Amino acid sequence: MVVVTQNLNVHCINNANGQPRWSPVKPCSYNYISGTNEALWGWPVIAEQHGLVLVKYRISWDEVLGRAPFPDNNAAIRSRITSTPSEQCLFAVSLDNGTIPYVCNVGHGGWGDGGYMPMGPMPVVKNFANGDEIAYVIMRGSPCLQDPCDARWDSRFGEMLLDNTTVSGYTGGDVRWMTNTFFPTDEQAFLTMAGDDMLGAHWCFGLAHRISDRSASRGTGTNPITMTNLPHIMESQRPNQGCTQDNVRHYCSNGLVNCCSDWRATPAGFWIYWNIDAVYDRYWNDYAAWVVSDGLVLYRSNTGAVVALENGNPLAMNDSPWECETQFALYDPDGSDAPAPSARTPRCDDGPAVISYAEAGRYDGLEKTVEGTLRYVFNNGKTVLLAFQEPHFGTFKVQIPKMSWRTFGETFGSEIGRNRETLYREGMTIRATGLIQFYQGDPVIYATSPSHIQVVRELVRLLPVERRDDAGFLDGLWRMLLVR
Repeated sequence: MVVVTQNLNVHCINNANGQPRWSPVKPCSYNYISGTNEALWGWPVIAEQHGLVLVKYRISWDEVLGRAPFPDNNAAIRSRITSTPSEQCLFAVSLDNGTIPYVCNVGHGGWGDGGYMPMGPMPVVKNFANGDEIAYVIMRGSPCLQDPCDARWDSRFGEMLLDNTTVSGYTGGDVRWMTNTFFPTDEQAFLTMAGDDMLGAHWCFGLAHRISDRSASRGTGTNPITMTNLPHIMESQRPNQGCTQDNVRHYCSNGLVNCCSDWRATPAGFWIYWNIDAVYDRYWNDYAAWVVSDGLVLYRSNTGAVVALENGNPLAMNDSPWECETQFALYDPDGSDAPAPSARTPRCDDGPAVISYAEAGRYDGLEKTVEGTLRYVFNNGKTVLLAFQEPHFGTFKVQIPKMSWRTFGETFGSEIGRNRETLYREGMTIRATGLIQFYQGDPVIYATSPSHIQVVRELVRLLPVERRDDAGFLDGLWRMLLVR
């Protein structure tokens, strides 16, 4: 049995007697930091034929984004990881003695946002009929799949070698490039395999491919392992590309396009909802997942919908139609042709005129004024995030999309990273007015104008006070003053 503990140590325990097989090993150079460097939400993956356990750690957002994309060859990738060990996330550990046989050329990523980078996908070990054993991973490496090329655009499916003999010219820890539907580094898809089929679970779509040619001559960035497309699944489909609403088949043979004015598209496949903007934000349920069981392919979407697929012709279905879904018109901060915010029929009364940020989720779909003291301000290059708790996940926040930054004036920052904005800072108490909707499961107001945000109180500062015996103050005492 293999266990990874909170302090990042790897333990190997003899099942027969419960005794350690070897002393605990910490393969990484960094130490445990809650919410940044940790093993939580990961699990050891065993490559039994090679006597290895693959252990992945979560590392910080700053070690992933804002850096150069990963190189285009294994030697350069290994050199980068070796020289910057804080970037190494995946480790191979010997089950016999706890040693580290080689460096795994796998860069970190995950479904992060707003300065938050989670664990990311685990590797999958596959055994071939000829006795080969390979690890399939989400890797990073150039050439980038989108322009301009930076750390967000270098992720893809990859094949990681576990020894020096399986594929000529490759050594243990080397990776081989593969072709697949694109996803960014901060939106890496979780990986599942069944036979030669590779299934990736993203927050808005499920991608599916079958390995078609993994011969030894392939595997470089310019000559990758090829895959054919299997039916993909899109959370919500826009009526375009020749795709029309078909509540019987839920299938588009001309490809799928995300419905909320988003750029991403996939090959032919199934859609769950028809033309519902940002349905995944309203019912955010973390990432999707694939499961293959007894002839069925099961897909749980980001919204919690479960789709069951079986072998057959999707255009020949004659079942009764699914019930049509209610359609909402919500604001999409990334779409130039997005509809104006429009509130839907409320499920409850309007409540007070000004509400606390902690109550915002109760007023979904209503125009409200929300008040709270800022605890976290972050600019990720796409949006400025104003949050009232740190960590901010699971709570109300205000987002100022990039397209609206100019309306806030020249003092508004635009640098990517953890630089705080000069206009709104931690410690300020603000009121945000707008339509309450949802982003990744959390209530949000999109502020597109300075009129949407009112500063109620400036920064809370600690100032010294003079000794006042009549008031019971002692020497050296400090009191909290509100500086307006």
